[in-house]
Amino acid sequence: MGCRTIETMKTTISPETEQKIQELYTSINHIPDKNVAISLLHIDSDYTVLAYGKNQTSPDTIWLLELGNEKTADTYFRDYPPTAGEIEEAIQTVEDEIMTLSKLLPDGSVLYTHDAGIREISQLAVNSELSVVTRSDIEQLFGRLTAIISGRPLSSDNLPATNSFVATLLILREVMFHLKFMSIKCL
Repeated sequence: MGCRTIETMKTTISPETEQKIQELYTSINHIPDKNVAISLLHIDSDYTVLAYGKNQTSPDTIWLLELGNEKTADTYFRDYPPTAGEIEEAIQTVEDEIMTLSKLLPDGSVLYTHDAGIREISQLAVNSELSVVTRSDIEQLFGRLTAIISGRPLSSDNLPATNSFVATLLILREVMFHLKFMSIKCL
């Protein structure tokens, strides 16, 4: 698999998870510019993985964060929609975890994902099947969620009424903002 560093923030990456990330990373093999570094984001129920590499055969580094969409939702949100206080507490924890990567992740990589949850966010954010979603699109979608949290009727928007969706959106938003990704490409 080549020279690779696996860094965990608080946990150990299981061989199954490492294999899954390797397979997802390797599948990003149709990139036109072979000189561009790749970052792969994967948000699972119990963890979030970011894999980074300068080649397309295997990532150079894999980081595992204890920020899963179900884990975050179960830890911070009691009901749907979550309260503003619950969102703020979740954001603080997610930011703290992600900020550990801000000094480790090299600049200039292109962010990709295979996640169905992020693809759903992509479709809601840009109202189409586009595969590229900008940070601005994500911020606008988060604004729609904030309006619901602030009291707008749930029926006024088509956002999924699940806290897992809220947690996925929150994690994606914080990754893109704090790691300075301007867009994410959904495969």
